[in-house]
Amino acid sequence: MLIGKANSEHLLFFTRKGTALAPHNVRRTFREMLESVGLDGVEITPHAFRRTAATLLTNKIDIETAAGVLGHSSTATTREHYAEPDSR
Repeated sequence: MLIGKANSEHLLFFTRKGTALAPHNVRRTFREMLESVGLDGVEITPHAFRRTAATLLTNKIDIETAAGVLGHSSTATTREHYAEPDSR
């Protein structure tokens, strides 16, 4: 099993076999989770967490780190579409 194995290139979320999750299965499971806590019908998608991660990384570390984690070749994409500026 791949859990606990140090590999910076390994997927964050993966199947029991260590392969990538199918997008349809992720969305279905996410909808089931929202429904189970009474949030069915709320406009929350798994993609929202990508934006949250980009914003946190940008504001706590730097935009270059956020772009790298998200797999962007340019910080412009991260800045324009994902990371919200720190409002402090």
